[in-house]
Amino acid sequence: RLYTRQFRETTNLQALFVIDVSRSMDFAAKFQMAQAVAAVLGTLVLDQGDAAGVLAVDDRAHLVPPRSGHHHLRLFLAQVAALKPVGAAGVHEALRRAATVLKRRGLVVVISDFYEEVSTLAEVRRLSRMGHDVVVIHTISRDELGLGVEGAAEVVDLESGRTLVVQPETV
Repeated sequence: RLYTRQFRETTNLQALFVIDVSRSMDFAAKFQMAQAVAAVLGTLVLDQGDAAGVLAVDDRAHLVPPRSGHHHLRLFLAQVAALKPVGAAGVHEALRRAATVLKRRGLVVVISDFYEEVSTLAEVRRLSRMGHDVVVIHTISRDELGLGVEGAAEVVDLESGRTLVVQPETV
């Protein structure tokens, strides 16, 4: 006799999307791109039956814990859409909190401009040592790569509000 067995592989992945909501993300379209990436990847994770959540920290934590299902997709997308880049805390605070949100090994997707990279990369390494898979998505605008101005320019730090007058061609 000939038998055919068909199996559907099931996974129980928990994915947590950590989005940088610091003020430095409010430059050009970096934050909108971060939201779009989180929404698309989160939808893919949830559509395959796995759990997805989102975490962002400004003056308070914005958390939708990882869960699965179509109802949760609406909650996930609503939270991603509601985020605003107005925070003073760096993404490293959110990553520190992510370690407590995920109770077992999972996937952590970090979307940031990594301006406080030393502290952030230390937290990324810590999550990796804990057994989590960590995906880092670096957001950057073309305008950040080259200032495109002649002569002196006044540059404003979006995080602290400090200003600095520089000669771009010498810097």
